[in-house]
Parts: sequence; structure tokens; C-alpha cells
Amino acid sequence: MDTGFFSPAAPGPLGQSTPAAIKTSDLQAVFTDASATPGNAVINTARGRVAFAAAASAVVVTNSLVTANSMVIVTLRTADGALTQVLRAITAAGSFTITANAASTGTAAQADFLIVN
Repeated sequence: MDTGFFSPAAPGPLGQSTPAAIKTSDLQAVFTDASATPGNAVINTARGRVAFAAAASAVVVTNSLVTANSMVIVTLRTADGALTQVLRAITAAGSFTITANAASTGTAAQADFLIVN
């Protein structure tokens, strides 16, 4: 999927892609909030929110937009006493796993994500 952010047809210095104009429509992707049900979730939109289940340090998001080469940007929206940072988001075909520094203490720490293909 061409996001319009970079134009591979116009290489810059040292073979780098030249930034193209950012389209407003690219930044207004549909947002799905699944944080009301903590734990693994199915969210088939480019932006979303999930919550870590009690005693869990990871959450799996099944998403049809994700490939093994997708980049998933994750921001911790709310922390709890132990879960205070996101360590990584690992992609696979059709899903990604968000891993935090510790298990949630039960207050349902939330994370927002953005998928870039």
C-alpha cells in the first residue's frame, strides 16, 4: 500500500527516498478502541487502542493490515504501578505483539498504536 509519505521513484542523496507531500487523508485513519475488554484483540484498522489484561506483560493484536514488514508505532497511554513502558512491537503476517516492561497489576494499562505499511 502506497502511503504517499515517501516516493521510491525519486531517490535522493546516497539512495535515500525523497520525502513527498503528506496527505491529510493519510493521517486521519479510522481509530478503533478495544480497551474496554483488556487482553488480546482483533482490530482491523490502522490506528487503535488496546489494554493489557491483569498479570499480562504482552497483548496480541490480530489485524489484517499487518504484514511481517509493517512498522507498528506504539505509545503507552496509561501506565499502572508496574507496567510503565512499552518495550517493543513485533509484527507477523496478520498480527503484532506489544510487549511491556512488566505485567499489568490489574488497572488495565492502555497502549495506542499506528500501523505503517
